[in-house]
Amino acid sequence: MPSPSLMEICSRSFTSIHNQIQRSVHQIIHSYTKTEVETSPYLSSIQSLTGSTPGKKLKSLNSIIRKLAENARTRGDLTTAINDFQGVSPAMLAFIRVAVAVALELKLDGPILEGLKSPSTRVVKRALKADWFFAGSNVRVNAEYFVENVMPFVSLRTRSGVIRKLAIGLKGYPVKAEAFFDRFAELYGTQASLPILNACSEAFIYDRILRHKIVLPLKSVHALYERCPELVIRYLQLGNPRNENNAEDRKVLEIRINDYDTFLPKLVRKHPVVFAQLFELTPEKGLNLSSIRTSIFLKSSKNVLVEKPRVFLKILSLKVVSKSLKKEEFDRMYENLFPRDMSEVNVKELLGFAEYYPHGDKLELLRNTYEKVYGKDLLNNEAFTAEPKLWKLLPVREREIVARRCFEVNQENKSDCLFYLPPRESLPLLREEIASANEAEERFEFIGQMIDSCSLYESKRDLLDVLTYYYERHRNERDLYILFEKLEEGFDLKSLDDEHWFVVQKIIDHAHARGELFRSHVSLIKSVLEAVLYHLLVVRREQDDDETFVNKLFELVVKCNFEKSLPTWNILKERPDVEKSCLEQFLQMIPECYPATHDFWSDKDNRLYVVLSLVKSVHSYNSRLKGNQTSNRIKIEDYPWLTKMTDEFFSRACGPSFRKSLLLHLLRVEAPDFFYAKIDECSTILDIDDLGEALRLLKHDPNRILSSWPDYLTEARDKLCSENKKRERRAARMFISASRWCHELPTKFVERCLLEIEEKGSIQVLGLLLEGEVFEKLVAPYLPREASETEDRHFKRSFKTSRAIALVARYPEPPVSLSFASTLTRSHECSPEIGGTVDSLSRCYPVKDVLGLAEELLGGRSVAARKFGVRLLFQCLRRDRQTSFAEMLCKTETNSSVAELIAEKILEMFSKSPSEDNWNLVKDCINRLNTKSRLLEKFADLEKINVDPRFLGRYVEAYLDKVESLYLEDSYSQVRTKCVSLVIMSLNLKSTDRLDEEVSSKILNRYFLDAHSLEISQAAQSFAVGSYLLSSTKEKFQARLKVITDILKKVAERLDASHPKKPRFYPSNYTLTNFYSNALTEIAARRPNESLEMVDKMLEVFDGELSPWQVPTAYLEYNLYKEYLLAENSKDFGTRCRKRITGLIEDLSGSDVMIKDVAKCLDSFLTEGKIYPEAIRHELRQNLIDGLLEGDDHYGLLVAMLLVRSDEVDDYDDRYDAMVKKIGVKKNKPLQYFLYKHLNGIQLNSL
Repeated sequence: MPSPSLMEICSRSFTSIHNQIQRSVHQIIHSYTKTEVETSPYLSSIQSLTGSTPGKKLKSLNSIIRKLAENARTRGDLTTAINDFQGVSPAMLAFIRVAVAVALELKLDGPILEGLKSPSTRVVKRALKADWFFAGSNVRVNAEYFVENVMPFVSLRTRSGVIRKLAIGLKGYPVKAEAFFDRFAELYGTQASLPILNACSEAFIYDRILRHKIVLPLKSVHALYERCPELVIRYLQLGNPRNENNAEDRKVLEIRINDYDTFLPKLVRKHPVVFAQLFELTPEKGLNLSSIRTSIFLKSSKNVLVEKPRVFLKILSLKVVSKSLKKEEFDRMYENLFPRDMSEVNVKELLGFAEYYPHGDKLELLRNTYEKVYGKDLLNNEAFTAEPKLWKLLPVREREIVARRCFEVNQENKSDCLFYLPPRESLPLLREEIASANEAEERFEFIGQMIDSCSLYESKRDLLDVLTYYYERHRNERDLYILFEKLEEGFDLKSLDDEHWFVVQKIIDHAHARGELFRSHVSLIKSVLEAVLYHLLVVRREQDDDETFVNKLFELVVKCNFEKSLPTWNILKERPDVEKSCLEQFLQMIPECYPATHDFWSDKDNRLYVVLSLVKSVHSYNSRLKGNQTSNRIKIEDYPWLTKMTDEFFSRACGPSFRKSLLLHLLRVEAPDFFYAKIDECSTILDIDDLGEALRLLKHDPNRILSSWPDYLTEARDKLCSENKKRERRAARMFISASRWCHELPTKFVERCLLEIEEKGSIQVLGLLLEGEVFEKLVAPYLPREASETEDRHFKRSFKTSRAIALVARYPEPPVSLSFASTLTRSHECSPEIGGTVDSLSRCYPVKDVLGLAEELLGGRSVAARKFGVRLLFQCLRRDRQTSFAEMLCKTETNSSVAELIAEKILEMFSKSPSEDNWNLVKDCINRLNTKSRLLEKFADLEKINVDPRFLGRYVEAYLDKVESLYLEDSYSQVRTKCVSLVIMSLNLKSTDRLDEEVSSKILNRYFLDAHSLEISQAAQSFAVGSYLLSSTKEKFQARLKVITDILKKVAERLDASHPKKPRFYPSNYTLTNFYSNALTEIAARRPNESLEMVDKMLEVFDGELSPWQVPTAYLEYNLYKEYLLAENSKDFGTRCRKRITGLIEDLSGSDVMIKDVAKCLDSFLTEGKIYPEAIRHELRQNLIDGLLEGDDHYGLLVAMLLVRSDEVDDYDDRYDAMVKKIGVKKNKPLQYFLYKHLNGIQLNSL
């Protein structure tokens, strides 16, 4: 044997030394662990309680509280009673003291105040149960007492709880509630004080909503409606732009009705009219009213439904509506359901609306209404007769007539409509088509049409012929699913007769023998098999000659589910007795078809999938049994092969999965004795997941957990560290936290985690089980003193990352100290995760203590720590002290990143608490902005900032001036473009009544024609019409209109001036054309009463500064639109246009070259709805053409001919034929050119 080398000797020596050191370290840690666990007061106190389950220990604790309460009541002194009681653990003392005080209802402020000040969530929750402490009847309950004696000494989290309790306690005491709200809103902000508003008087609530611009949460609206319905309605009307009564209020606050769509149905019972008004603003919302609410709605709002059924019918019960409306009302409503454009008619939908029509034949209703609305017979429209439901409503004789007409019209594609013919005619023709078809797909398409034809005429006799034909001639075709698909679509399979099923059985037999049965669309095949079973088991009641085939069908279903992994075995659910017998038959047949030696079972996933699907199906059946039906339950234990198949899933060797967890969960529900016997036999553990099986076992039978605690700990630690699996982490946290109240289990978890502290998840478990003070002691040695130490290689080897400690520091209860939070920020690079922990801890401690931490962080060297300090400061400071602190921070902070955060917080403060002092701070922040600041764009988004109207003008002016000064040398900058555009577009979404007239005018004059940015110009132009002009009051309209026209004149003076960088682009020319076009669109959509005046003002520009041909499109559009505003009706509009066209042509070109532009302009008016928006388009077009044809004017005839559309010819009445005849005799070549161009474009299928 060769001698060992020097390297080998060194290696062995090193290994030996390493092992000895490791053993020594583990011994030290083990002794340390024992000491710490024994000195963990909270765990020790829980362990000292009698009972082995959480429930029993809590019962023991409550028993102690009751005894103490009795002693205190007897002695009359709470402190003495607690001190003299032997069973109170010091760790539980604070909780018990508060609990006893709450239980006694002695109205002792001291213990309750002490409890509220506690950082422990459990103690605070118990203190908040002292209802008398927050009751309005309590003399001490007043705003000043709470501001001076409670709020400064409690945490932010407790502050929220106190406010919620006061909101409840002050109900019935509105004067006190109002004082509380005003004081709290002043100090802590409106949102924090909002719950108290519910206890105030109606007038006060509405006043404060407007004063503070409060948008009520949905929950508050529900609560307020029970007490103040009129107030809620008044509030909701702030979102109704059609309500003129609250126009002034809506200038202050405008809400979105969409945010309250789920509340609106509540209005139906007592305020149906208001519901109708508000729901009409959000008709796209998917609501459904019950039958009762539908009846209530109809009592007061029947006319609204009749006139606007498209809005309301979809949310109402159609059956109730049909019964409630008289024939005249229903017919009128039905007529209003038809779209104006005939091409948009949906026959299937309209038939659905008439489903419960009680006043006659619904086909007659449909046809009569269609003819009344469109003047045509519905059955003459081929597109509509393609709807199968419509065909089945037609009488057989009429059905045949319509079918033959369709067949004759569509000779080019006759094969597409053969099935409309009656089967006696269609089937022979379709057989001919099949015989001549070369492709299998074609043949099956025609076979499908054969079944469709039988279905349309509801002929089961012909269906039998088709099935027989298929079996005899095409049973070897591969696409069997098409046959079954058409069969299922066209007929109720369960209604077929014996002779049909006899043929279907033969088809199934043959397909199965060829191996084609389950080749595709397995779920469809299975539904057919179910229908066959229904016929045999329910209709025929399984006669003797059916037994063999029934067994074969069961076997086919088994194979179908196995081979194609279908998830359910429940069939024929409408007959529970048959469902049970089928399910039992499957359970008996499976081991026969697929014995244990079958290859199928060799795959573990197959085994789990099938076993789970069977157990789920059994559970589905059993869960639907009620009362005395429970004796019919299917027992899983009755099928040994199935229970044996589940054995492996109880084993630890089978890894965790959701399917496995679900299987075990269902087994516990369906077979609890079997389940627990297997748990004990296999010594298995349950997965810790959101199904909660492990948690349930922990609460009710923790000894089973205790017997396998190392495995449960490993499972929990893995889940606690699982990434991107929030539900798993939450389940593991709940499991570990609940184990606190078990006997021995938490001690064992803590001991093992301390010994294996480097294992992932150990720190998380310690954080969940230990109180903050003990957790600090245990982990403090593992934290580096300074952040730079985290780079130490030895540290990284010992702990993969000490950041885990920082993340877990938010778990302990009671929490770790604020000094520990400070240590975290010093010993780590402050990541967002660390910030989350510090933020969480800051919400557990009294505000005054958190402010101390904030000041400490602000004085630190780390930029990230100072940022945490800034956030904590603004989070905890009272509103009346924030301004002075913010001013101090602005003066002292030199780091740009921290300064930007301060500016951001100042902006938020200004948005929530607008004042002159805060405005001065914001103005200072604006002045400090620079081109590198990330806040430059944020300050531009006025929608998010929500600037108070009092300061809006000053803010906008200061910000825009700053941006312009920053980019004085770079006016083409994209940042400048983005910032300026964002400000102007934000204004466009606000009412300009909030903006000073001087500022608005300055914006328009500066940016209407921005020489450096087209985007800015477009934003300013949109603001000019959409917000500045058309949303103005009558008093301001004239002055603002003059501002706009003056600007247009200035722009016109710069016409033909090219862009400095792109000389082929003319900004003024483009701006005028674009503005006039957009302005006309806005004018057409809004403010019809002032439209004529605006159009005249816009045309004034052409009287001096502009010539008509320089902006020809605008000149043409505005002149023609003016004729529309002056016209009495659509025909008169055509007449006025005919008279005006000659003058326009002379103004613009003096030749026929303008004719097409005139026609194009009028056509755009029609298609874009700028004129007579409520009129039917093709009727409006004909009326306009009629006016143009009067007087036999040459230009009028040309424009009329150009306006006629080839695709609308079928919609026109006899006036169209007269027009063609009139123009056809003209010898004018241009007219003949346009006439024949139109006639040649008409297609046959459009008629």
